[in-house]
Amino acid sequence: PADLTDIVNRAFATNAPIAKVATHVASWSDNRRLLDLLTRSNPKPLIVVGMGDIGQMTRIVGPSRGSFLTYAASTRQAAPGQLTVPEMLDTYKFRRIQRSTPLLGILGNPVGHSFSPVLHNRAFEMAGLDFAYVKLPAPDLKDFMENARAVGLAGFSVTIPHKVAIVPYMSQVMEAAATVGAVNTGSEEDGIWRGDNTDERGVEGALQSRGVQ
Repeated sequence: PADLTDIVNRAFATNAPIAKVATHVASWSDNRRLLDLLTRSNPKPLIVVGMGDIGQMTRIVGPSRGSFLTYAASTRQAAPGQLTVPEMLDTYKFRRIQRSTPLLGILGNPVGHSFSPVLHNRAFEMAGLDFAYVKLPAPDLKDFMENARAVGLAGFSVTIPHKVAIVPYMSQVMEAAATVGAVNTGSEEDGIWRGDNTDERGVEGALQSRGVQ
C-alpha cells in the first residue's frame, strides 16, 4: 500500500508489544520499502514479511536486518512465497546469515525451479565463506536493477530471459561477456555493476582440455 509507513506507525501506536506488517510484494521496489522499515529507529519490535515469490527474500534475510522473527512452514508452503523449516535451515542456512552477510542470488524469471541456492549455500558453508544465496525472480529487469543495491545484493548469477537484456545495465562489461553479447554474472564493485560471462570461459576450458584450440 502507498501509505505503508502510516500503517506501521498506527500499529506502533497500539498497546501490542510487537508490530507486524505482511503484504504482497509485486516488485523489487516493494522489497526495498519493506526492508527500509527496519532501518528506522522504531519504538518497538517489528516483524516484516513480504508475501509472494518476489518477497521471499525478506523472509530469509529479514531477521538479520532487524525483523523480530520470520515464518516457515513445517512441511509445505502455507502462504505464497513461504519456505519450509528444512528449506530455511538446510537450503538457505538461515542461522548463518548476519546483517553483514553479502547477499547473492539467481536472477531470472522464473527461478522457482532453480537448485542454485542448494548448491551455492552448501558450498559457502563448507568453504567457510560468509555469503547467502537466494532466488531473485524479476519480471521487470529495470525495477530489479534500480533496487538491487539498496536491498543489499552484492552480486548475482543471470539466467533466462535476462542474459542479453541486462547488458545495458552494467557499468562495465568484461571481455568475455562483450564477446558473446550476454552476461551470466553480475557483481557490485566500487559502486558500479560489472558484467561477466563465465560460461564462455567454461566452454573454452572444456574444449581445450580435449585438445580443441
